[in-house]
Amino acid sequence: RPRCDAPGPNAAERLIDAFWEMLARMPYGSITISGISREAKVSPNTLYYHFDGILDIAQTAIASELSDEVAEAIVDQTEKKGIVLARLLGDPRNATRAERIRLVAASGSSQLTSMLVDMLKQKWCALAGIAPGELSFEEELDLDFIYGGVVVVLASYRTKGGFETLV
Repeated sequence: RPRCDAPGPNAAERLIDAFWEMLARMPYGSITISGISREAKVSPNTLYYHFDGILDIAQTAIASELSDEVAEAIVDQTEKKGIVLARLLGDPRNATRAERIRLVAASGSSQLTSMLVDMLKQKWCALAGIAPGELSFEEELDLDFIYGGVVVVLASYRTKGGFETLV
């Protein structure tokens, strides 16, 4: 196990990297505390020092990949939003970020996809200058429908050639 003062990623960063590596290889439901700990080369106690559990790691990992630029492209309400998103996620400089977002979308986990939809809704509210609590029931439903659809599109493009085919 690496020392805490060793050069390179710290334990929390290694745990997040381990989460992404495992999500790329297996369903979210198969990821375990011991598996992530082993992959990150830390003890389960270290994992619990930094995170409350797998869901907390997932939330931190997803939030770190939704940069403002990516989130703005996803929540952009212009008529060309699909092309903007395609160009952004198809850009080789965003390849890792795009693949990770698509992994979440295509994970088959209702917990992860719901988390992604909620984060996108929060980004939309922030960009619109609206507190999430100020949304009406109908507005909440509209955003759930819109961003639920965005997540389905992200998942399907992962399996149908990627956004690179649209750029």
